Amino acid sequence: MKEYTSAQDLSMSIVLWKDDVSGAPFGIKSFFNLGINIEPFLYEGEVADSDGFVFSPFGLDEEDLKGGRREFERDDFDESIYLFHSHNPVYLKAIEFQTISEQELKIKVELLFAFQFEGNGKNQLVVLEQNIPNPFYVA
Repeated sequence: MKEYTSAQDLSMSIVLWKDDVSGAPFGIKSFFNLGINIEPFLYEGEVADSDGFVFSPFGLDEEDLKGGRREFERDDFDESIYLFHSHNPVYLKAIEFQTISEQELKIKVELLFAFQFEGNGKNQLVVLEQNIPNPFYVA
């Protein structure tokens, strides 16, 4: 198992999927879910483990995915990572999109591992990037 020194050391995958909802609030065409799987890793000699994170629901429209950035001020998602014998909150701070092609997007996700919450050291900002299928693309 590799020791974590930067986000590039993490073995992870990002999935974005759409839930079409009738009666969505005005201006929101679709609700989205963001799933992030991170393989267990070493941090300061301890094994960090998570069942994966699901941040949902939040509203996006097709314009947001064409190069937008969405920041989250509050944590409404209740996700955590198990490390140092406690559950440390993981906050979704921002999502940024860049169009690669009609079928593909680059997504950049900023997560805050809130180790200070449980007195386990300094908080860590983790930035993950991956190319993903465009959820609005219809073949």
